[in-house]
Amino acid sequence: MPFILSIYNFIHTVLNFSPIIRQSGSLNWMFFFMVLIMILITTAKLISTYRFQFILQSSVSSRHLSYEGFPFFHPTSILLLLASSFILGTLFTSASQHFNIALFSSPSPYITTLIGTAIIILTWIIKDILIIGIGNLFDKKEMNVILIANQFSLNVVTAFILFILNVFYTYYHDNTFLQISLIILLLSFVIRIIRALISMIKHTSFFLSYFILYLCILEIIPILVIYKFVSDFLV
Repeated sequence: MPFILSIYNFIHTVLNFSPIIRQSGSLNWMFFFMVLIMILITTAKLISTYRFQFILQSSVSSRHLSYEGFPFFHPTSILLLLASSFILGTLFTSASQHFNIALFSSPSPYITTLIGTAIIILTWIIKDILIIGIGNLFDKKEMNVILIANQFSLNVVTAFILFILNVFYTYYHDNTFLQISLIILLLSFVIRIIRALISMIKHTSFFLSYFILYLCILEIIPILVIYKFVSDFLV
């Protein structure tokens, strides 16, 4: 119960944090990453429109998740992974500027975005490795594809939405866009867990123990780490 209250207080703090009047600085960094992200997304679609649409459809269709030929290592997927990571990296930088947090003791938004992007990519890779490890532990290798595809497709679609919101926030300086971004991140988290649970019920006879292990290691622990890291700056 105390933990739930602390999470509630943290979310309440973020949603009601008074906007900081930023000095009029250059927004060249955001324009640079906007162009880079659009190039990555456009190139991904040009390489394979079918796979591009397949990945997006996987975020709303569970049938696509169980497809053994999910294009994990196709160039389209790799480019979308990079684009999504850069999008979250720019949001990471915008949030640190909004809350006036020098996360890496670097005044350059370019460096902050690149480091944030690298952390996001590394986190996704570690989660994929753990998913494979859990699947092998329960001898349910087919779940590896489903869970990784679930995570990948939802992250891509969520990142696309956050990209639009972050662009509006950067150029209009309206705190509402950051609040909406947080809500979307929470909704994506909940949807990912629900879809994972449904997939486990369909494909495993011992889904409860599988789900608890998945939830604790791959979802709750990363949230706790992020919560601890950010709350140290806000509280």
